[in-house]
Amino acid sequence: MTSLKSLWLHENMLSGVLPSSIGNCTKLEELYLLNNQLSGSIPESLSKIEGLKVFDATANSFTGEISFSFENCKLEIFILSFNNIKGEIPSWLGNCRSLQQLGFVNNSLSGKIPNFIGLSSNLTYLLLSQNSLTGLIPPEIGNCRLLQWLELDANQLEGTVPEEFANLRNLSKLFLFENHLMGLFPESIWSIQTLESVLLYRNKFTGRLPSVLAELKSLKNITLFDNFFTGVIPQELGVNSPLVQIDFTNNSFVGGIPPNICSGKALRILDLGFNHLNGSIPSSVLDCPSLERLILRDNNLSGSIM
Repeated sequence: MTSLKSLWLHENMLSGVLPSSIGNCTKLEELYLLNNQLSGSIPESLSKIEGLKVFDATANSFTGEISFSFENCKLEIFILSFNNIKGEIPSWLGNCRSLQQLGFVNNSLSGKIPNFIGLSSNLTYLLLSQNSLTGLIPPEIGNCRLLQWLELDANQLEGTVPEEFANLRNLSKLFLFENHLMGLFPESIWSIQTLESVLLYRNKFTGRLPSVLAELKSLKNITLFDNFFTGVIPQELGVNSPLVQIDFTNNSFVGGIPPNICSGKALRILDLGFNHLNGSIPSSVLDCPSLERLILRDNNLSGSIM
């Protein structure tokens, strides 16, 4: 089928290897293989399909390294999440200036996140979580100003979060949890008005939460447990945001619980245990109709529970 442009095989029970003869389909633009049981290495002959725009092989059992490459890359969507791919992120991806979605979630990738990611100025999704990536987060990611979804969690990344992330003014989801990140979390990131979910737990972040955090009108989930955040929780938190989950367990927050933290009436999880909070429990918490989990243990709270 040498004239084939689109091949959609996803969500079946196809097994075995992807045949090397796929490279004969040189006019192919879309190749969807996701949610099958394909295995073995992805054939190097894929390199012959120079006009390929979409390659999605999510949720198979592909193994080995990415041996194919595109010199004049036309890829817009390249997703290999939930496979057993190993090796480093291939350098030829630096040629993919049209790339919009890049996903390698839950593989065995190693090495560093390459700086050339920042050349993909059209990138909206960058999903690299659950691998074995090491080193620093490249500040060049801040050049991807259309980025909406950034997942770097569950790797072995170290160092600080680049200040350049504040340039990501369309960012909705920021997942950095379960790494070895440390230092001050840039306050400027908290001013990104599109933020919905910020998951930073199990790192070594320090610093205070700025009052501008309380102005985010789309924020639903902020999970910061097992870090070293300090200072007072912004007292207007919960007034403007449709918060569903707040988990600040095991930090060093002081002061009182924000009085209107459940004013959005959507809060399901409030976990502020193992901090240094004082004062009484606000009535907005005790009257919160949506609350499913409330953990305030190991603080210095006082007063009555009405």
